[in-house]
Amino acid sequence: MKILIDTNFIITCVKQKIDLFSELKKEFGNATIIIPQQVLDELSSLILKKTLNLKEKTAAMLSLSLIKKNLVFIIDLKTKNVDKGIINYINYNKNEAFYLATLDKNLKKRIKNKKTRFLTIRNKKRIEVQ
Repeated sequence: MKILIDTNFIITCVKQKIDLFSELKKEFGNATIIIPQQVLDELSSLILKKTLNLKEKTAAMLSLSLIKKNLVFIIDLKTKNVDKGIINYINYNKNEAFYLATLDKNLKKRIKNKKTRFLTIRNKKRIEVQ
């Protein structure tokens, strides 16, 4: 089983003080956690963005730090558009079961792989399978 995580999901977990990686390990055991390189790039660019407030920048920094501390598999989506890359990656690997951790409703609608399930955040406290 593979869990693919997008940028907004990681940042939201940090802001809501949800221990993302502990929750995933508790719920899914030794599932492969996948983070696209483009997500790491987005988090890095958020840290440098002058228009973001300190809370947002801190959430991005903490997100990067948590990713580095945990065992994750980094993939290259071969596109700068993260959503498009995630869609292509999951739809291309249609014989594999994925959990996609995202809060983006439009992204969820565009996934055609029928084996894909979605992770979301409920009540600002816990991760739940949709």
